[in-house]
Amino acid sequence: MMSLEGTSLACSSWSFASDVLPPLPKAYRENVHQIIKSVRESFDAESEGAKENEVRRKADPAKENVREFVAKWRDSDRVKWHDSHEEIVAAITELGKFYQTAGPRAKIPEDVKAKVRDHLHKAEAALEAAGGDGNKVLLGLFPGA
Repeated sequence: MMSLEGTSLACSSWSFASDVLPPLPKAYRENVHQIIKSVRESFDAESEGAKENEVRRKADPAKENVREFVAKWRDSDRVKWHDSHEEIVAAITELGKFYQTAGPRAKIPEDVKAKVRDHLHKAEAALEAAGGDGNKVLLGLFPGA
């Protein structure tokens, strides 16, 4: 059996407090939730066979929410450390690649929708795991600590 008697554990410079990540800004959380909601609604309308003008009407809020995200949060050090940021950026990138190749009026194929929905789900789960009151994460192990 190993004994620690007589040893000095010099860990006083390390602090739990220094490893608590800052809370996500409320405006960021709201923007991400709006992106998730609006993209899902436009996908649902298209999948249900809605006419193009109805799908476009449902997609307009998604475009505005994505523009806001890109302008305010894409490169923000306040949020880019969070998993939700990575997933929303991945979803936006996936959509952007599709529209760049297929054109702005193209219907999104189910495989692309599935990839985007997966990213949206992961972003939503990351926000939920972070908690609604500030989402502090201690060492990545204890959400809400």
